[in-house]
Amino acid sequence: MLDRQQRLDRLRTDARELALRARAATARPNHMIETVAGAEAVLAVIAELELGARHEVLIVDRPPYLDGAADNTHELQALARGVAYRAVYHAPTLVEPGRSPDPARPGPRDLAILRMLASGAKDRAIARALGIGERTVLRRIQTLLETLHADTRFQAGVQAAQRGWLDPRPDQPSRSATWRQFPSTSRE
Repeated sequence: MLDRQQRLDRLRTDARELALRARAATARPNHMIETVAGAEAVLAVIAELELGARHEVLIVDRPPYLDGAADNTHELQALARGVAYRAVYHAPTLVEPGRSPDPARPGPRDLAILRMLASGAKDRAIARALGIGERTVLRRIQTLLETLHADTRFQAGVQAAQRGWLDPRPDQPSRSATWRQFPSTSRE
């Protein structure tokens, strides 16, 4: 009887160990780093992260890029839900081959708009900060995108920064002294 009880206890212990191993194998790791192999698996994890984000997605963007990564449907869905994206870009990837010469430097209002775009301000916040209408801001942004041959607001901000347009004018104090926090909308 004692031998049978010991075998039964050993079986229970083994069953618990197997259950723990099975749970660990099927659960996502709670570690800071998750190793994912293969382009398809990496894209699936990126999609899961973007779709699960509630407030913000932080990205370090650097080549080499994965095939199929150009489809940013999940990013667009997250943006539509109000999720903010912040990224650090590898500088060489921002240079466009064959870019035309720099257009003329914009006026003070457009430079202010570009600075606020580069800081991530929304149209409404830009309009309030400059005391102009939202539609005026939208029209100026569209003109700036066309002038800079940019497809996105972010590209316009990057190109303006590369041209030195976002640096403070010589007659102004340094950027750190003039930096301004723009209101943001609540995402609760």
